[in-house]
Amino acid sequence: MQNHATYLYGYEGEVQLTGKYRGKYPDVDEYLSLLKLTDKDTKALIEYFSAVPDDTMIVFFGDHQPMIDKDFYSKLLGQDFSSVTVPENSKLYKIPYFVWTNYDADIEVPEEASINYLPNIILNAAGVAKNDWFNFTDEMFTDYPIVTENFIEVNEKLVEMDQVHERLDEVKSDSYGHPYYRLKKFQLGVYVRALGRN
Repeated sequence: MQNHATYLYGYEGEVQLTGKYRGKYPDVDEYLSLLKLTDKDTKALIEYFSAVPDDTMIVFFGDHQPMIDKDFYSKLLGQDFSSVTVPENSKLYKIPYFVWTNYDADIEVPEEASINYLPNIILNAAGVAKNDWFNFTDEMFTDYPIVTENFIEVNEKLVEMDQVHERLDEVKSDSYGHPYYRLKKFQLGVYVRALGRN
């Protein structure tokens, strides 16, 4: 959490950008300094749990790239940040994650998955029995490995949400062969669960 925005200008951390960017992006300097502290704390956490006798699994993840100066992102992308396409913008939502255990574990984690599948990844890795909902979302992952509020991935292509909603409106209860059928079931399932009707 210490890496999350909003960043406080005037923070003096250990890391600063150099060259022509020195002093121009204090929020980036702060983020990188806090990232260094997180690396140090992560090491300490893992060293501690390495000596704990109980089986322990730790999952590290974030939900988006840092919320730093858009001009800095423009420099990184080599184009105006406001003009990026959906595939380019999707890179800002890609975050690394890892699963660590203090015991020998044969863990398979997908190279790419959206955050809504993280509970499935953890339950699968831990060998915990899943209920019908998690079994369903395991199946859904094969059709839609990426589901975000801005786009989804279908057949290895990113589709923007306005197009997704148009396609979902076509899905009827008996449209089993429709490529968005399972996603419609997911949408309804989330809605029902939000109303507390498990």
